[in-house]
Amino acid sequence: MVRLAFLFWLLTCTGVAAQTINVFAAASLSGTLERVLAGAACGDVRPVFAGSSTLSRQILSGAPADVFVSAHDDWIAALRADGALVAGSERVIAGNSLVLVSAEPGPPLANDASTDLLRDIVGDARSAGGLVEAVPAGMYAKVGLQTLGLWGALRPQLVETDSVRAALALVTRGAAPFGIVYASDAAFAQLPVRFVFPPTAHAPIRYTAAIVRDGAGARCVLDHLAGEAGRDVFLSQGFLPPP
Repeated sequence: MVRLAFLFWLLTCTGVAAQTINVFAAASLSGTLERVLAGAACGDVRPVFAGSSTLSRQILSGAPADVFVSAHDDWIAALRADGALVAGSERVIAGNSLVLVSAEPGPPLANDASTDLLRDIVGDARSAGGLVEAVPAGMYAKVGLQTLGLWGALRPQLVETDSVRAALALVTRGAAPFGIVYASDAAFAQLPVRFVFPPTAHAPIRYTAAIVRDGAGARCVLDHLAGEAGRDVFLSQGFLPPP
C-alpha cells in the first residue's frame, strides 16, 4: 500500500499522472488525426472534431481545449487576438488542396484546370460545401471561385454546411451530385476527383496547431503533430507538406 501511494505521488509530481488532453481539431482531420495520435506517447489524448470556426467560438467561450488545430488562419488569429493561445506555440503541421468531387463516376481527371472545364462539369447541378463565411473549406472555395470568375454563376448552386465533412456526407449519400472539399476528404471517402483548384486560386491551405492550455501533455501532442512521424501519416492520408 505504501508503495502504491508513493507511486501515485511520484506520477503526480512528475506530471505523468493520467490526464485527458483535449485536442480540438478541424473536421477534415477526422480519421487522420486519430492515426497520428496513435503513435504519440502523450497520455490520454481525446480529439474533438468540428468546423474550425465552431471550435474557435467554443474555446473563446471557455471550452476545455488543450490544443487547437485549425484549417484556416483566420480562426487562429481570432484566438491569438483574444489571448487564448500560448504565445509562440503555433506550428503549421500540414497542407491540403481544394477539389471538386462527384457522387457518380465521371470522365478521368483532365490536366486542364480551366474555368470552362469546371463550369462544364457542374452544369446546373448542386454542389455541397462549407459555409463560405465561416468554414475554412467554404472560405477557400469562395475565393477560388471568385478567382476563376465563377462565383456569380455557381453561388446559387452551392449547398452550405457547417463543416467540410457534412458537405462530404451529402455527396457520399447522393444528396448532392458534387462537393467542393479537400483532396484528403476525397481520399477518405474514395470519391472521384473531377477538378483540382489551382493552388494560386486561393490562399495556401494550411493546418495550424497551437496550445490553448499549457502543460507537458499539450506540448507533447504539439511536438508529435509537427514531427516527422506525424507528417508521414498526414502525407499518407492525402494531405500535403506544410506550405
